[in-house]
Amino acid sequence: NVPEWNANALAIWEDSVGSGRLGLGSGVTCVGGRSGVANDAFSLPAYTTLKLLAYYRFTPNVMATLDVENVLDRTYYESSFSQMWVRPGDARAITVGLQVRF
Repeated sequence: NVPEWNANALAIWEDSVGSGRLGLGSGVTCVGGRSGVANDAFSLPAYTTLKLLAYYRFTPNVMATLDVENVLDRTYYESSFSQMWVRPGDARAITVGLQVRF
């Protein structure tokens, strides 16, 4: 289940907006094809997923966040133990958060 190659990139733009800081970003993960089991009986295909994120930092200690994983909601396969046990990747997921530091 180890690909010959994989790549990840994440870019974030941040600027002052109002009295806080706004951040917008996007990322991409690319994973190459790989064997599904040790004896090469089948292979898992390569895949690419996209991510979007946004945050607003109200103060140095309070920040609201929004993350969207697998933006295009593509089907992909992360790993396997056999042809009968293949773990699909996560579907599109949207996470909203509030971080408070004390």
